[in-house]
Amino acid sequence: MFATSRPLGLAALFIFASAALHVLAPLVGGFSGLPLMLVAVGILYAAIGYLLLGNRRWLAWLTFLLMLAGGIVSLVSTTGAGAVPGWWWTLIMIADWAAAAMLFAYLWLPKPAAP
Repeated sequence: MFATSRPLGLAALFIFASAALHVLAPLVGGFSGLPLMLVAVGILYAAIGYLLLGNRRWLAWLTFLLMLAGGIVSLVSTTGAGAVPGWWWTLIMIADWAAAAMLFAYLWLPKPAAP
């Protein structure tokens, strides 16, 4: 269906995992302000992951920065000061940084030649 490289496909997989964790956050954190805001972020992540499957290199650059920032926000939130428990933030952080690592591997490779 889509012609993606292996690192980009793995990055999309980790982005989908992070999106699922964001969308499911209200189940562990309650249906209040922050967990419901994470649902919107999860939907955005899922859309970005889907668009990455089309081998959009410019989007890979933006998503790499977004995943790094998301991992940092998750790291800061692991103290569990809010409604979402710290262990859930840790899972989100792992998924975000794994996606960033795969995006880095994709972007490190030379740009594929156009047919």
